[in-house]
Amino acid sequence: ETHSAAFFTAIRFGLASLCFGLAFAGHLRRSSWHEIKQGTKLGLLSFAGIAFYVIGISFTQASKAGFITGLYLVFTPLIGFVLFRTKPTRDHLTGFVVAICGFMLLSFPRSGEGVSWGDLLILLAAVFWAIHIAATGAFAAAGDVKSLAAFQVFTVAVLATAVFLVLKVAGLETMPNQIDGQFIRQVGYLAVVVTFIAALIQTWAQSRVNTTHAVILYTLEPVTA
Repeated sequence: ETHSAAFFTAIRFGLASLCFGLAFAGHLRRSSWHEIKQGTKLGLLSFAGIAFYVIGISFTQASKAGFITGLYLVFTPLIGFVLFRTKPTRDHLTGFVVAICGFMLLSFPRSGEGVSWGDLLILLAAVFWAIHIAATGAFAAAGDVKSLAAFQVFTVAVLATAVFLVLKVAGLETMPNQIDGQFIRQVGYLAVVVTFIAALIQTWAQSRVNTTHAVILYTLEPVTA
């Protein structure tokens, strides 16, 4: 590894924040305090998921981490119902069960090892990401898509930068974090396509579909990957 997770995340979300600022500066200045608070909450949930995953992956196997992370597919409809009273239809539940079975067949780990601390941290990441998906659907249904997506990304950028600086001052940031052509291409793609554009599309799409329906679509990730 040549770049720390904190540094990479800070640059990625920082660049995505710049994209939002350049593209929607006037619109974001008119955002209501309510929209800013909801976007910030989404950012906190997203960052918590990222943080627990980055720490947990160091203490478990990638195959187990992939399966445990995918459990957000199970948690999301339950959390959506408990926190936001999002009721799935019978068709949604049928599709959800089929999708979960398919996901388990594709991703279930076969190592036979016990549960580690890393597994529990990855599980926490899955819970936070499930809350994030459920909250995105609830907030976007009655909120402004651009504001929610932008302030979410702003929040992650600020938190990741803060963590990087704290680790740097504490002497725990030991990676070289060299900025070269390859790094710029990689982080640029992730910032623009996977963060800026994806945040807009995800927020817009979840404002129009049921949370359980969205989760069914997310189960296609192992297939497309």
